Amino acid sequence: MTKLFTALLKRHFYILGLANFAFFMMLAFSYQSGLAKNLTSLFIGTETLTEEEQALYDKVNSWQENIVSLKSYIDGAEYTADQKATRSNKYNNFSTRNNSLMTQALLSPQAKKAAVHNALAKRSLNYADYFEAVKTFIASGKPVQVTLLVEPMDLFKKNVGESKFNNDSIFLSISLASLTLAILHLLVLYRGTRKENITLNSQVDTFKKVISNMSEGVIVTDKYGFFTFTNESAKNIIGPVVNDIFYSSSIEVMGFQTTDGRKLTKEELPMFTALKKGMVNEQEFVIKNPLHPDGIFVSCSNGYYVDDRGLTSGSVVVLKNITAKKQMEQFWKSEQERATEHSKLKSDFLASMSHEIRTPMNAVLGLTTLLKETKLNTDQKDYVVTIQRSAKSLLTLINDILDHSKIEAGKLDITNSPFSLKALAHEIADNFKPMVMEKNIELKLNFSELKQETFNSDANRIRQIMINLMGNAIKFTKEGSVELQFITDNKNTKIIVKDTGSGMTPVEVSHLFQKYFQTKNGQTVGGTGLGLNICKQLVDLLKGEIGVTSELGKGTQFWFSLPLEHCNMATPDVSEMDAESLLFTNQFQGLVLVAEDSTVNQKVITNYLSKLGLQSVIANNGEEAVKMYQSHHPDLILMDSNMPVMNGLEATKKIVELQHKNPNFKKTPIVGLSADVRQTNFDNNLQAGMAAFLTKPIELNKLVALLKQYFTASIATASQIEKIKHLTVGDQLLIEILLQDFTAQAPAQIAEMTELLAAKNLNGLFQVAHGLKSAAAELDAHELHQILGHIEQLADENDPNNYDSLSNLIDKAQLSFTLAIAGIVERIDDIKASQRKAA
Repeated sequence: MTKLFTALLKRHFYILGLANFAFFMMLAFSYQSGLAKNLTSLFIGTETLTEEEQALYDKVNSWQENIVSLKSYIDGAEYTADQKATRSNKYNNFSTRNNSLMTQALLSPQAKKAAVHNALAKRSLNYADYFEAVKTFIASGKPVQVTLLVEPMDLFKKNVGESKFNNDSIFLSISLASLTLAILHLLVLYRGTRKENITLNSQVDTFKKVISNMSEGVIVTDKYGFFTFTNESAKNIIGPVVNDIFYSSSIEVMGFQTTDGRKLTKEELPMFTALKKGMVNEQEFVIKNPLHPDGIFVSCSNGYYVDDRGLTSGSVVVLKNITAKKQMEQFWKSEQERATEHSKLKSDFLASMSHEIRTPMNAVLGLTTLLKETKLNTDQKDYVVTIQRSAKSLLTLINDILDHSKIEAGKLDITNSPFSLKALAHEIADNFKPMVMEKNIELKLNFSELKQETFNSDANRIRQIMINLMGNAIKFTKEGSVELQFITDNKNTKIIVKDTGSGMTPVEVSHLFQKYFQTKNGQTVGGTGLGLNICKQLVDLLKGEIGVTSELGKGTQFWFSLPLEHCNMATPDVSEMDAESLLFTNQFQGLVLVAEDSTVNQKVITNYLSKLGLQSVIANNGEEAVKMYQSHHPDLILMDSNMPVMNGLEATKKIVELQHKNPNFKKTPIVGLSADVRQTNFDNNLQAGMAAFLTKPIELNKLVALLKQYFTASIATASQIEKIKHLTVGDQLLIEILLQDFTAQAPAQIAEMTELLAAKNLNGLFQVAHGLKSAAAELDAHELHQILGHIEQLADENDPNNYDSLSNLIDKAQLSFTLAIAGIVERIDDIKASQRKAA
């Protein structure tokens, strides 16, 4: 309660002080105006007198009034009008009344009181002198010279009364108390206000010191743009002589510019935009002035303040010198550019090294592949297999280094497509069969927990991971087995590679996926130390996990789990035939132009094509390739990127240009060949007009896959005519009956294809070509079968740009039909002759 009262007292101290001062002024005014008595009575009450004291007071008051009345008569007009006798009579009446009242007063018991007696005596003498002077004046006209003592009766009353109160003393005391309280109040208020002012001034000084010593520059302006405050940091930025943005000369001296060097106008300055309530936050500018001739970078933020009406009164701008920061950014940018340049140089070196190694590697792998198809004894076959395996190991090392470089640069892409995980496992196992047979260990495939076989993901990257893990397992297993196990569930597919090899220590396991790390046993068998690190990064790119458990001397188990998306696709049959032998059984028909300057590579490629049933012609440089394209009209062009005279890119552009200018030229697809496996090289080849790209060394399976896109392939089987040459219908050979039907229907169908093309009915053209192609296949009309297949393919594309090519192919089909009939008739004659001879 006391605290509450003190708080209220302090809160209203100012009001109390003013009230006391006002009360004092009121009392003083009341005293001066004759109202003191009433006011005093109002606050302290009237003195209490006895009856005797009151009677004396009344007699003295009547006495004084009698004297005053005499004086009024003497001084008034009435005296002048009266006669001398009348004046004397009136004087005597006043004198008699005066003496009677004086006698009564002096004889009063209260007159014995010293103060009262002295007052009465003083009055008596004065009044007696006055009456004598008046008497003389009446008798002789001599002026009255006695000063009449007329006192306020309240003073006499104080001497008469028995009360202890003294009106004058009380009034003065109250007035002085009120004045004292007012002064005290004002002093307290002054001290409080002074203390607040000192505190406020101290806070303002502290605030000014803080702002003045800030590293950021602070500028405050009024509403006209004149500076009302600038700290030292601001002066160090804009210069010490600038005090406004009102004048254009000041704006010029400050030197505000955009980061690209354009000078700011007045309206663009942060001080001016703040006055218009436009805000900037850490906007970067350049300030170039006499203080900073080379220019400095500043970061700027602004604000504005308003008056009580909400109108803008001025602006506040904070400037921060960020030159050091910008220099550091420039330094790091330069360092980044240097690092990028070094990385590019490294990549270029790796690509160049890869190119130089891949070129001869193409010959090694190609020729060993071809050599395996020749008649070799057991030792020779072992030598060839060893050479081929070593070459592939070297190629794996190169690929690891390049893949690591791509991953570091973030340029390794993931390409998803449907694939069979089971078929992929068999393919990888087939590749490792020679190694496990040589080491006399067992290779197991466990599909018992593989619930789903086909997935949509990047099969090449998964193959790369599995080959790395399988290769390591076989490499470090001297006896026992290596098992490849697959486990699938609703979310992930887990692939496990188990071996019974040498195993690893816990320390080796903890460092296993680091770059260039090799175990103690791994150092003895060679390698880059990048394989497992690449596996880890590939698994990360595929959003999966990889791990390993191992026990020294007992074996190792690697696993990786991937969130593979299930899909439906036809599952290919897995043949137990040798993969390369199976590839070489694919037969194609057509002419391929090989543009290659290396004679060794020419030999490899042409032999591959020959074994696949294709004819080939060779161009030693790009210029020859352009000429041979025009003269030979090949079905496919294999174009090396780097050749003398004219490189493959220039030759490709020339051929594409010829195809566009001359509609009669065959739209031959061009496939690039290069040992440069950089993405930029791929992109450049495709931009030049190439349809596809093969990297060197050329792998037979990839070559066959590419040829299937441009040629109709079939497994080499016995001729259809050979199958039915002994079949007869009645007395006539079945082949003769088929030939008669074919001879009767084919010309009309070929003519119909011409009409359908003229009517731009490509769907009808497709149907006719498809039916006629089957009939040609039954009669071994291979060339006609191929031409009709090409017509079928182009018609199915439904592209108007193919009209000219289709017209040429239909003409070729007409000619091929005539030659095919002659060939079939000749074969029928040979069959009949052999039958007669047998009979």
